[in-house]
Amino acid sequence: MTRPLSPRDVAIADQIQATLADENGIPVSTPELWQKTSPYRTRAERRAAVIAGQTLPPQVPYGLLWRLLRRLEEQGAAERVVIDGMRACYWRSCPDTTPGTQLSDLEAGL
Repeated sequence: MTRPLSPRDVAIADQIQATLADENGIPVSTPELWQKTSPYRTRAERRAAVIAGQTLPPQVPYGLLWRLLRRLEEQGAAERVVIDGMRACYWRSCPDTTPGTQLSDLEAGL
């Protein structure tokens, strides 16, 4: 059994699931998924945002994204697609086939 996720990790996992659902079953590479869930801003853009008084959300660490993807895969909410001869792996959403499998199960570490 794995430990429960923090509220921040649950929010990121929810964002990952929403991003995968937006792709309608088309596989997305891990780096591309990371960019979609944690958009990178250049230093000039970050500086301009800080000067303008905007709050900048912290970037999602790549390792955390990977751990959450693996956990979603164990839950059956995401599917990893590996292509022979390619280094990158791809992810796509899985349809929920079991009733009652919700994000609350992920929070509880089930």
